[in-house]
Amino acid sequence: MKLVLISVALLVLIGVASAEQTKTKINAFNVSFELNKTHDIVVDPGDNTNGSITIRTFDGALTATLIRYPQSHSVNSTWVQDGLVSLLNMGIPAEPQVIDNKSGVLIISTSKDTGRPIYGVLYYPDMKGGKATAFVSISSTLPFYATADLLRTIHIAVV
Repeated sequence: MKLVLISVALLVLIGVASAEQTKTKINAFNVSFELNKTHDIVVDPGDNTNGSITIRTFDGALTATLIRYPQSHSVNSTWVQDGLVSLLNMGIPAEPQVIDNKSGVLIISTSKDTGRPIYGVLYYPDMKGGKATAFVSISSTLPFYATADLLRTIHIAVV
């Protein structure tokens, strides 16, 4: 029994050690996330201010669209609640989401092509004191747990 427990512990440690942290710079954004070997990455530098990164697997893709504003702007402290109310009033399932320690909105919709769920997250990665210079929109056609796993590891910093 001890040998089985030790073997399982070693396999878990090997799995954790093999998780690869990927870092990418896209214009004024530093993006990092955990990536295993079954993923493919496509970086679109956009217009040298805005851009996107797509992480593809055999099950779907997660795309983060990165938007940089020309100057800092005020963000209402109730933007998450206001966004949720307006989405729910339109019949779109939505709930609060914390990503990279920032408040955001999770939207769940359905693909018209495949009928499968599409998960979306909206948040301001650099919001401090009610002001932000950037906005991130993430959409995913990956299964829920794969999406949740990636969202737990993603970090987007504005430089």
